[in-house]
Amino acid sequence: MGRSLISAAHAAGRDPWRDLALRCGVASADPVAVAQGISAAAEGAILLVSEGEPTSWGSLVLEEVSRLIAEGSSSALVIVCSDAARRPWTSAIAIDGVASPDDLHRLWEAFAAEAERRVVAKLDRLDALEGWCSAVLAAPAEPRPLPQPPSLEARRLLDRLALSQRPWPSAQLGRLAPRRAEPGPGAAACPLAGDELAGLGLIEADERGWVAARRAAAEPAGADPEDVLAVAEALEEQPSDPWSLSRASELFASLGRADRAEAAATLAISSVGEPSARADFWQRWARSMRALSGSPPGERLLRAAELALRLGDVEFALDFSSAALREGESFAALLVHGRATSARGDLTTAAMVLSRAAGVDFGAAARGAGPHPHPPQVDQEPRQAARRAHARRGHARGAGARRRGGGGALLQDGRPRGGQGARGGGARRRG
Repeated sequence: MGRSLISAAHAAGRDPWRDLALRCGVASADPVAVAQGISAAAEGAILLVSEGEPTSWGSLVLEEVSRLIAEGSSSALVIVCSDAARRPWTSAIAIDGVASPDDLHRLWEAFAAEAERRVVAKLDRLDALEGWCSAVLAAPAEPRPLPQPPSLEARRLLDRLALSQRPWPSAQLGRLAPRRAEPGPGAAACPLAGDELAGLGLIEADERGWVAARRAAAEPAGADPEDVLAVAEALEEQPSDPWSLSRASELFASLGRADRAEAAATLAISSVGEPSARADFWQRWARSMRALSGSPPGERLLRAAELALRLGDVEFALDFSSAALREGESFAALLVHGRATSARGDLTTAAMVLSRAAGVDFGAAARGAGPHPHPPQVDQEPRQAARRAHARRGHARGAGARRRGGGGALLQDGRPRGGQGARGGGARRRG
């Protein structure tokens, strides 16, 4: 056909469309920009994508690529192998697992054409070509014996490639290189380990220099913690790549490093501008939060809900705030849930939730609890409920200050004006 081939396959935790974008030199997270970059880089090529479960982001990229092809802006041929339902804007070919005689004939024709392309340039004598064909036909049909295992250094590099769940430029493999026990940088031996893995067929490298592990992605639970941490930190150094940051978050979470996991996930989610594409990253962070231990889960859920509200992802804000309420009905959880309910437009429920928050806060303030954040300004009934919560909180704190005999003028949060304590105010009056 005279076309070059650019392929990407699904693996656990890997979006093949993201891999395809990297192989085409496109680093953006915007689906439209990625589709345009892929189309420009793959002009006239065949794009072969093997999908697993389609992602929201990948579906947006495919839709835009299909649109560019339909309007004549791209001459790429896109082939997507997927078990998902056919997209309405694409043509689908159903492939049966059993080959018909015509299918087998076309398959052997393709094999013959490929053999001719690869062999004819090397074998220009009929006897040599006949010997090659005889050797091929005499080879056993069963799988070949497994090659010898890789060296320890090569195996650890392979483990780290699999843990990262992404392809890497060959020039950056040194970031994954294990530190050597003997003097000298680990990166110095990385090309040798990479060559060893390539010779054993354990990694694949395309013509653009991208390297990926052929085996299924590794799970951190069965990996060396040192390897998991090294890969997480290497991925953390890719601040413009939300997929790398999201994977770093998962690896940090598997090590129990909750703060670094949350920081990486927050940066990954915040860097994706398309709301529907952010769903993939929210779901990954939600899975990690369920597996995390350490700080109270309600606090982490509330921070996620607050972030979702700031980004406009109301449904995720509702999910996280509801989960936080199941951990305990606190003022903060009720407040965030009320804000999320209001943002969805359910003002009646929002008013009820904020009224409950006012009751919880009044009781806490009367018992001398610390200050809470002010209720948000929301529409109509929720706003009135928030004002009532604020007024009750101020009244309770003011009463507490008067009971303690304070003489200074108080701000709304119960602290004296001008940074002076009640005792200092009394001293000025006595003077």
